[in-house]
Amino acid sequence: MKKKLLLRIATNRHRYYFVGSIFIAVLLGVLATNALTNNQLLAQERKSAVISATLPLTQFPASLIDAPYHIVQKLSLHFFEITTFGIKLPSIILAIFVGLGIVYLLRRWLMRSNVAIFTSLIAITNVHFGYVATTGAPLIMLLFWPLCLFLVGLKLVRYTRSLSWALVLSVLLGLSLYTPLMIYIAILMLVLMVLHPHLRHLLKNIPPLHLILSFLVLTILISPLLYSLTQQPKDLFTLLGKPDIGLSLSIIKENFFDVTRALVQFWYPTFTELGPHPLFSAPVLVLIAYGFVTLVMHRYSARSYGLMILFPVLLFFSILNPTLMSILLVPCILLHAIGIESFLSEWYKLFPFNPYARIAALLPLSILLGSIMIANIVTFQNIYRYNQSVSDSYNRDLALVRPLFDRYPTAHLVTSSVDQSFYDLLRRDYPDISVSENNTQEKRPIITAAASGISPTENRIPDFLVTDFYKDREPRFYVYTQ
Repeated sequence: MKKKLLLRIATNRHRYYFVGSIFIAVLLGVLATNALTNNQLLAQERKSAVISATLPLTQFPASLIDAPYHIVQKLSLHFFEITTFGIKLPSIILAIFVGLGIVYLLRRWLMRSNVAIFTSLIAITNVHFGYVATTGAPLIMLLFWPLCLFLVGLKLVRYTRSLSWALVLSVLLGLSLYTPLMIYIAILMLVLMVLHPHLRHLLKNIPPLHLILSFLVLTILISPLLYSLTQQPKDLFTLLGKPDIGLSLSIIKENFFDVTRALVQFWYPTFTELGPHPLFSAPVLVLIAYGFVTLVMHRYSARSYGLMILFPVLLFFSILNPTLMSILLVPCILLHAIGIESFLSEWYKLFPFNPYARIAALLPLSILLGSIMIANIVTFQNIYRYNQSVSDSYNRDLALVRPLFDRYPTAHLVTSSVDQSFYDLLRRDYPDISVSENNTQEKRPIITAAASGISPTENRIPDFLVTDFYKDREPRFYVYTQ
């Protein structure tokens, strides 16, 4: 009875919906597990929360870098308050769309559902994907925008006379330009349309009215950004990917070794200021390399031509600014899928008329890919649970201080000038508290942040300490109630 049921599921024409449902369940489960594991905040997440919460909607902001993400995060902080969940929620939601988009993109790119599902499952369990998806900062946009542009670009290639897809591409392209490095993808798409003969032919078939309307929509969307750049010219260098510390030969050399270690140091999982390493496990790295070789050998299709140009360019700018290294994830996923498909194609060529041999290849491949998925999940969990650098980079102070404000709603928080702007956000949820970098003699409860380095109130013994088990029970706040 069970064999008949499994056979009916495997041969039913709706089996892909069944597999798709399993994929969605795995995606949500992995993201939920990773979010529970990574339930602390980085400095860049606190900075992003400050930018989002203080982003003015009634007047022109000082800077529009990553404005689409900050608008979404502002809504999240409005509905879910200034909490760890509210800060991380936009990235988690966008990661769900990225996970679903990877399946759809690979299905359209490769036309093999089994390869698309296999590759997508490995992608959503990837250590770096889990990091980006659970970080409440605009890093997720480095995956979201390329994926959207590739998907809609493929649709427009198929439906060249469709005004709807042309306008959607214009909207996505305009919004993506607010994110660093996206300008290079836009330029490469334009160059690809000019260089590749098939795309040139398709471009000629697009009605002139569609091009005019698309250009008009694009101009309207990027006009606030252009105006912002006239007021803040330094933002242009940020959009172009220039690092904050500047560029020199020694810095580029150091960045090159950082990116190389992140890509190939798969034998030593760790956490650095660039996120968890390695980006890929050893088998995935081999398949990516095999996929790139296959891409060079079959470089005549428009998709292969574009990816072969895009990947080296993005790798170059990732070396210039390793903090934007996440931009490599989508191209590497495509190369990984091409590697798997090429491996299966070579196997099928050996046994063109033997169905048993063709099916037999799926069993070891399934075991290999399943092992990679499990290894990815275990590596992510181990890095965040046992790596000392994680506790040095993250803190749970927001989750620790909110219960104190619930208990003492008129308290005065003493913190450093660096963190003051972040804790000032809590005054929206607790209007009677005050925040400064100076001790106060007011007759109200005083909470001193230990991480600020400010000495506790003189001649007073704290009533109790708030410690953090993530940091060996070290004090995080001193509380004076009298």
